[in-house]
Amino acid sequence: MVKELCFRCKRPVYPTDKVGPLKDGIFFHHGCFKCYICGSRLTLRTYCHNRNRIDDQEVYCVNHVPQAGPHDPIPHRSNLLQGYEAESSLRNGLSPTVGDMKIQHALNATELQKPYPKINHPGARYLLDYDAQTRLELIHRQQEDNMYRRFSQQRIEDERQFTEESKEEWEKALSELAKRYDRNSQKSSKARDDLIRHLTVKRENERETMRQRWKERERSITADLVDKQSKEMIDLFKQARLSLAKRYDRNSQKSSKARDDLIRHLTVKRENERETMRQRWKERERSITADLVDKQSKEMIDLFKQARLTNNVQEVDQKDDGSSYPSTPPPPLPPNDRKRDVYSEISTFEIVDQTAVTVAQSEQRSFTDLIRALTQNCKTDVEVARAIYRWITVKNLNLMEFDQELDPNTPMGILRGIKFGTESYHVLFKRLCSYAGLHCVVIKGYSKSAGYQPGMKFDTGRFRNTWNAVYLGGSWRFVQCNWGARHLVNARDVPMAGSRAIGHSESLRYEYDDHYFMTDPEEFIYEFFPSQPEWQLLKRKVTLQEFEDLPFVRSLFFHYRLSFADANIHAIVPADKSGAATVAINMSPECTKNLIFHYNLRFYDSDETEFNHVNLKRFVMQSTVGHSAIFRVHTPCRGDFLLDIFANAVSPGEYLTGQPLKFKSVCKFKLVCTELNVIMVPLPECSSGEWGPTKSFRLFGMIPLSHEDAIINAGPELEIRFRMTRPLAEFVATLRKNFLDERRLERCVTTTIRADVVAVRIVFPEEGQYGLDLYTREETAPAKKTVGAPGSSGRALLTHCCKYLINTRP
Repeated sequence: MVKELCFRCKRPVYPTDKVGPLKDGIFFHHGCFKCYICGSRLTLRTYCHNRNRIDDQEVYCVNHVPQAGPHDPIPHRSNLLQGYEAESSLRNGLSPTVGDMKIQHALNATELQKPYPKINHPGARYLLDYDAQTRLELIHRQQEDNMYRRFSQQRIEDERQFTEESKEEWEKALSELAKRYDRNSQKSSKARDDLIRHLTVKRENERETMRQRWKERERSITADLVDKQSKEMIDLFKQARLSLAKRYDRNSQKSSKARDDLIRHLTVKRENERETMRQRWKERERSITADLVDKQSKEMIDLFKQARLTNNVQEVDQKDDGSSYPSTPPPPLPPNDRKRDVYSEISTFEIVDQTAVTVAQSEQRSFTDLIRALTQNCKTDVEVARAIYRWITVKNLNLMEFDQELDPNTPMGILRGIKFGTESYHVLFKRLCSYAGLHCVVIKGYSKSAGYQPGMKFDTGRFRNTWNAVYLGGSWRFVQCNWGARHLVNARDVPMAGSRAIGHSESLRYEYDDHYFMTDPEEFIYEFFPSQPEWQLLKRKVTLQEFEDLPFVRSLFFHYRLSFADANIHAIVPADKSGAATVAINMSPECTKNLIFHYNLRFYDSDETEFNHVNLKRFVMQSTVGHSAIFRVHTPCRGDFLLDIFANAVSPGEYLTGQPLKFKSVCKFKLVCTELNVIMVPLPECSSGEWGPTKSFRLFGMIPLSHEDAIINAGPELEIRFRMTRPLAEFVATLRKNFLDERRLERCVTTTIRADVVAVRIVFPEEGQYGLDLYTREETAPAKKTVGAPGSSGRALLTHCCKYLINTRP
């Protein structure tokens, strides 16, 4: 790639430090853009050229630009010396001042043009020789340069061939269109001539008949008749001309419309073919890149092996404690222990994570420098892999922008595979692991990724995915950097549950998903199915059919340590003849205190969420029994439905603020109802969420004294009592029933507080099914307009605490 050179110092000029082009297409560094005489700094508004000499390409300030002829005295010697001294100071390599720091990027980049980078680190003790690793990287870089050069040449050739074929196709189609409508025009002209000829013959025949019939006796009448017929004939010609003109206009409109349709068709076809060609490019180049990275990784691992042998490092099979790292990759076997046995809190990697975030803010000139910066504080191979994982998730490669012409000798050049689309997260992770001396493999297979729904089959090429396995702590461990990455968010936002954030300023923080680092095989198999069964890393291998039948769960399901009450539950849950289907999720004791669930129900093959103008949520009843969240669904009709269950860990203080809560999906199920013998009615339109008093105890400390179940069977009257464990200032209860006016029900329910006991008394106006919502607030709650609690007249912010489903009979 040709680079512009600075006219003053003859060194490469990079875009961030470029001034120009100026006269005759010359360029300067910002630091070199000075007056040739006095050395003062210039800008594009203050520089001048010598107008007396065309071949003089130097720049001058307004005080020293030559104004006279070539025989005038030259400027004072002191000014010349000052300019020469200023220029020579830069050429002699003096340290740049604060004003010269803008060219630091270019100074760093030019270091890459040397045989191998200058050693700037303080001489830390590394197993692998820096120069040896750097020399191998330079060989790899040259191989990659040749590969990307072939990519570019192949793209240019394919584009040229495609353009020629497209042009030939267009010309042929448009030519046929023009010929077709030219033939139509000739037919139209021939029809006109035939009509004129026919009318002329008819006129002469009639005239001859009249002459024979009338002859001399009716000459005058014949003359009048001929005059009349002549006028009629002229009108007929007029009508014929109008008809021909209209027909011609219609043909022209059809021709124009056909031409537009043809152009539109050819344009769409061209774009589809171009997209297909790009996909072929990407697949071919990704395959070549993966093979090259695999070859280079083996060479780098061999370099580590030689270094270990040189330093008399024992092989892993020669030591009982397994503290040494193996020189050759071991066979794929299930891990010796679980992830939580290695680490249970992410604070274990606090220093490593912070180092990765810091390194990601700067640019490194080589992978060798990058790995040494990342692993400077690492003591184990697990910490090394963690540093690489966090650097990739922080770097956010999907949002990186590259110049159209990316110089491989620049700091960003080491990631140019991302720009070409030939190197992704998993390939980059394997490359960096090899530079750290870690065994890493790329695994291909299926995944339940975006667009997948429970019950789908993996019988096509869709949902193909790739991930990594890296050998850490004596076992193979799964890593999925792509799914572990999160976007950059505002620090004022609360991180989504299940993610962790490490901030580098007051306004920004990086989120990531820790689940996809060293994921246990028993959890990983729920989302990823490898093409090679041995890379399941399971003692009992799972078939593709079993993988499809597994429940569709997300990382938060394991983050909250959830499990299914029915260990044999499948992704497709059949409903019985009454339309009933149940999903029960077990919670760990520590999550029971602050975990809140939500749900959504819709038709499986559409986004429709209503049936007969009723929201499908009203056919789902969520309740908590012990440490289990139970979702009972009664489908309103036959068909397929999608049940999506969400969760979030919320403290009582966060819930009482009344702010909207963010929920994320933990699992999905396909509900299938093939036979329905019972017509289900929707639940009363109460506040969404959990039924029963468990929520009131968990968030408000209210102990149910009279009714502990979510469903109550009662007579014409009912009293529900709670005991408060902390002060609550106000209670508002609302009663709801299908097809019954809410204002009529307001008079049927009252609440009273006596000491620490809250009583809700209800007198039902008629039998049937009712829903009871109960709202409250703490005594310290701020006075605001009431939200979500009718009938409180805007006294204070009330929060929903519980609801009951009540069936009444006389």
